[in-house]
Amino acid sequence: MQLTPRTCHHSNTSRALRSIARDAVISDWALPAPALLKGIATAWTLNKSTPLGYMLGKTKAGGWWYFFLVAIAVKTPCRF
Repeated sequence: MQLTPRTCHHSNTSRALRSIARDAVISDWALPAPALLKGIATAWTLNKSTPLGYMLGKTKAGGWWYFFLVAIAVKTPCRF
C-alpha cells in the first residue's frame, strides 16, 4: 500500500491527525523507521476495514472471534 495524501484520509481519524499525516507524506519527512511506520499504518487501516473472511464454508465481513480456536482444533494432529 502506497502512502499518499489520498490514502492517509480515513473517516475515523481526527482532522488534526489527518492534517499532520498529510503534511508528513507531502513534505517527505525523514522518519527514523519508515518501514515500521508504514507497516503500522497499513495494519491500522486494515483493522478499521472489514475484509471478507472465510471459515468452514461460510463467508462473513469481519471474521469470527473463535477463528484461532477452530484453526487449532482442525490443524492439530491426533496422536495414535
